[in-house]
Amino acid sequence: MATSMFHCSCILLILLIYSTHALSQICNPQDKKALIQIKKDLGGDPTFGKQWDPQTDCCTWMGVSCLTTNNRVHILDIRDFDLPHPTPIPPSIANLPYLDMLNLAQIPNLIGPIPQIITKLSNLQSLMISHTNISGQIPEFLSQLKSLYSIDLSYNKLSGQIPTTLSRLNNLQRISFDGNRLTGSLPDSFGSFETRLTTLTLSRNSLTGRIPASFGRLNMAIVDLSWNNLEGDASVLFGSKKEANRIILSGNSFAFDLGKMEMPWGLSGLDINKNQIYGRIPRGLAKVKGLVELDVSYNNLCGEIPKGGRLQRFSASSFDHNKCLCGPPLPTFKLETDSMGRDPVEVHASQDATHKTRKHSSKSRKTLTTQPLSHHGTHTDCCDQTRPWKGVMCQDINQGNRVNYLSLSDLDLHPHPLEMPSAIGNLPFLNFLYINRIPNLTGPFPTTIANLTKLRYLTIRNTLLSGPIPDFLGELKNLVNLDLSYSNLCAGIPPSLSQLPILQGLSLDGEIPQSLGKLNLAIVDLSRNRLNGDASMLFGSEKQPLKINLSRNRLAFDFGKVEVSDNLEALDLSNNGIYGRLPQGLTSLKFLRELNVSYNSLSGEIPKGGKLQSFGVSSYAHNKGLCGSPLPKCKRFVRPTGPN
Repeated sequence: MATSMFHCSCILLILLIYSTHALSQICNPQDKKALIQIKKDLGGDPTFGKQWDPQTDCCTWMGVSCLTTNNRVHILDIRDFDLPHPTPIPPSIANLPYLDMLNLAQIPNLIGPIPQIITKLSNLQSLMISHTNISGQIPEFLSQLKSLYSIDLSYNKLSGQIPTTLSRLNNLQRISFDGNRLTGSLPDSFGSFETRLTTLTLSRNSLTGRIPASFGRLNMAIVDLSWNNLEGDASVLFGSKKEANRIILSGNSFAFDLGKMEMPWGLSGLDINKNQIYGRIPRGLAKVKGLVELDVSYNNLCGEIPKGGRLQRFSASSFDHNKCLCGPPLPTFKLETDSMGRDPVEVHASQDATHKTRKHSSKSRKTLTTQPLSHHGTHTDCCDQTRPWKGVMCQDINQGNRVNYLSLSDLDLHPHPLEMPSAIGNLPFLNFLYINRIPNLTGPFPTTIANLTKLRYLTIRNTLLSGPIPDFLGELKNLVNLDLSYSNLCAGIPPSLSQLPILQGLSLDGEIPQSLGKLNLAIVDLSRNRLNGDASMLFGSEKQPLKINLSRNRLAFDFGKVEVSDNLEALDLSNNGIYGRLPQGLTSLKFLRELNVSYNSLSGEIPKGGKLQSFGVSSYAHNKGLCGSPLPKCKRFVRPTGPN
């Protein structure tokens, strides 16, 4: 009897050990075999080498996620895989038949064309191969992936034309081909997407021609055609019935009357700079409540900037370099009519140095002529509205016409570096000082800037200005916007900036002082620096920020303890060391248009509700324990690991 009992106990123990091992290995054997082959084809990334242990359940491997219904691999996210040498996309990926998301982004040594064998992935919904060195054409056979709803092939070395056959994909909602070498025209067939296509980004290619009229049938949330060689009319992208969130058309040769456009009600970003767009700024733009990004500079726009809404919150650089645009935040001046009563006449900068007219402040004139601008002459009037000096505008006040606007951009100081002239401080009525893209501008911040007590907008960026950010900036009490980015300034952000009572926009380098918590900024951009420590003082339910960008720093604080403002529309905290949970308050943000908290140390379930589930996986990716829609579901149980 004892022997029989012992025999039964052994069988029971063996069954228990076997069943425990089986539970710990839920990954489908064929899928595991395919993953091991993928690892072999790609070579040895030490991080993935440790994680992808053949003795463990592949559903727990880094970058791998399995369906709960049949335990088949449906997500393969191996972005940032460290390839030791140039390697093509492994054909073994096609042996994962249940794959619905494939992410091969940020792998510089990934080369070669997109293999046709990828068409075996009939369940594929999201394809991301970006920031690699794959080459060749965008293949026509992608149109065979009938389940695709998102395709991102941006920032590679792809060439040729955009396949017209992509319009056959009835589920396709997002197309991103930015930063390649694509040529040819925009496919007319894309108009057949109609309301299905929500995102189309084709920036930084060599596309030519006009926007097809068929694009008028599209109703996209995001369209980015910037920095191509496109021309003609882009008005088909606008309309009061459109649901556009961002329209980016900069760096082309588009020409149409902006004043006749009706603005989409949900527009949060409009960038049409560096085109040939004419007319007035439409009054409807002042009624767009969620507008947080605007750039209409370097066009042929004219007339007064409409008052109201958020237009006056943007800096002068958003409107600069147009024919005769005026009104806050640009200087205000009277637009004249010509002999036929047409309004307005072109009041644009002239380089005619022979025009003689009445003179005004000799002090301002002397200061300006120290700049290396060939069209500035002492015998011409810098405030003549019909023939003003380039980058100079004036205001008629009690003391006469005084310079209140000075824009010095893209000046060629070659071959000799020059310091910023101290004579700028001799323009006491200056409201706007804009200095940008002058690589040879060097030296420290001139102390005479402290004399500009009426200054509202100060931008000095993309220079070689060095030394500390001066404390005296805290004495410029009228400052609304301060941008000192992309220079060699050092020694941190001075606490005196917290004394600026109406400062709304801030773009700086350096460490964040706690005293900045006293400010109530509308726009904060401290991205792409080496800032570290706590930035929670920039948040708070009592603050009124519209946009906060702290990305690509070394910040570390508990985000779960932060209260967010109901007005927040854009938040980018990516690439930091921020930890904790996502605050529940994010679900109540009605105007949130942009969100990126990727590449941090966040954990816990993404709160349900609001707009959080409308953002893609990339907005939350690469956090150590973040889960829940749109990421894979949170694990509600602990898998048995077997006896010790």
